[in-house]
Amino acid sequence: MPSTSAILELQELARSQTSVTDLLRHAKAVASKLGLDEFEEWIRHEMNGYPDAIKVPEYRTISSKLMSTDLIQGRIPIALKDDSHLVEYFSRTSLAHPISQILHILQTTTGPTFESELSPKEQAKLPEEVSHRLPLVRRYSTSSLASIPDAVRDNVLDWALRLEKQGVAGEGMIFTQKDRQIAQMVTINNFGSLIQGDHANLATANNSPGAAVSAASGDARTHQRLFKSIEAVKNSDSQLGEALTQLANAISSSKTLASEKKTEATEQLAFVAEQCALPAEQRQPKTIHRHILWLLRETLGLGADVLQVWTTFGPMLCAALSVSLS
Repeated sequence: MPSTSAILELQELARSQTSVTDLLRHAKAVASKLGLDEFEEWIRHEMNGYPDAIKVPEYRTISSKLMSTDLIQGRIPIALKDDSHLVEYFSRTSLAHPISQILHILQTTTGPTFESELSPKEQAKLPEEVSHRLPLVRRYSTSSLASIPDAVRDNVLDWALRLEKQGVAGEGMIFTQKDRQIAQMVTINNFGSLIQGDHANLATANNSPGAAVSAASGDARTHQRLFKSIEAVKNSDSQLGEALTQLANAISSSKTLASEKKTEATEQLAFVAEQCALPAEQRQPKTIHRHILWLLRETLGLGADVLQVWTTFGPMLCAALSVSLS
């Protein structure tokens, strides 16, 4: 791998003391060059903040406590009785603002906790006997906030390591068509897909609105691609379609393949199924087919039960795409 590899440079930046904002700028350039729109979108939201209609990743949700002020005791916790929904609502906060603002809070906070005032919308959710006890604030642990930039850094490093493992290097910022094709198969589940939501807004540390969160993986979409392609293959070659089905089912039901490897294998098989469904003249080059089939075989080799199914049906996939792995 060339010493000027953009992927190796990205790994080094992720492991070093480089600021998270500079790391994201470099990652954005790499993602753009590789044509990875979803990953680039995640980077853009990390840098600019998550709009109200976008669910933010799970790592941006941190614990919080609802607090009021007593003239004698100072800050005191508020107990929300007989309303489990409100208890849950005020015990967790999703921070949607830009990573630079989160870093600023960390740099300017000296104690183990920090606070934010409630927004008018949040105050309206409280029962009357609580809402009049102003000022009301949320209190957070500074260490829990620090986990957000750490998670962003880990995501970028994980992505760069997976790209290297799959053979994507990049000389400088130049990537080949093969690099771009392989990069499409590399998934990072922790940042999830950016999906629409209708959850209520939550106040963040600077009183800007955020959104309730849940991480959404691309697994459902990958399975949809896979089985749609399998159905198309069955229309022209029932035996090949059955081979793809057997492999898909084996991956899904495997008891020896780790969850992360199941995701990788499903992505790889979806690509193979899509290629099998296309006319020969519209398919990707055989070098791409060979590489993805080799990756699929290596991934399935980590699970004894699926490897046995590959031994039976894998050669049929190789023959369908006119490649040999020997």
